[in-house]
Amino acid sequence: MESNYDKMKNQARQLFLSYDQNEMIEKFHLEHTDQVIRIRFLGELYEIDRKSGVITRSKMSRPGKTASGTDAGIVGTDDGGDKNLDECSAVKNRSNVRGRESTAGGASFEVSMSIYDMLCHSKERPVLSGEWVTIHSLYGVKGSKGHVGLLEKYAKLIDGKTERMLEICAAMGGKKSSGKEDAGSILPVFDFFPIYLQFWESDEDFPAQLQVFLDGNAADFVYYETMWYMITHICERIEQGITVCD
Repeated sequence: MESNYDKMKNQARQLFLSYDQNEMIEKFHLEHTDQVIRIRFLGELYEIDRKSGVITRSKMSRPGKTASGTDAGIVGTDDGGDKNLDECSAVKNRSNVRGRESTAGGASFEVSMSIYDMLCHSKERPVLSGEWVTIHSLYGVKGSKGHVGLLEKYAKLIDGKTERMLEICAAMGGKKSSGKEDAGSILPVFDFFPIYLQFWESDEDFPAQLQVFLDGNAADFVYYETMWYMITHICERIEQGITVCD
């Protein structure tokens, strides 16, 4: 039986097929052939079948060097060894690793919706402002309680494990920030669209805090809800790296 997530993903896929793919390719300078369009999402290469619109992880996607100089897909362990994130993903509930897996196959819900939205709903020539703003300030309103609760949940998980968080972010292509936060990483969700995670550890006065910053013009690229799909996927990857790879 088709899930609600699959229904939403299929609707987005059909919408993608109604758009001019050559315009998408030109706008974002995407690698392509007559059969597929390739786009990188958090350090992994995906392919969009130009006839069906189905998104799958590319067979060309291989671990490479990240901004920190480590091998992508490799997470350092407490005993000084290395564990591969793909090996750690061999767990019973795989939905905690790559997002909500689709019963219809292909990329996960969050990955698919992020890609479809970026390609179909971005403005004609979106440009980054170069200014970081909190996601809650993009529209001058606070996020929903569910969104706030999501960040609180993952802040508790990361607390005391900042080095592991940074290693996992590096495996997604993230670059360690030089801000005042206890741990921060600027992640290339797309090669042309970053997200900035800032984390503060708990102390005797304040609980752990996770904040998300986007470019001031982020809404020119994707819908507000899609930003939370991206954030959810990032947080689930961090959770997988912390809990499964321990």
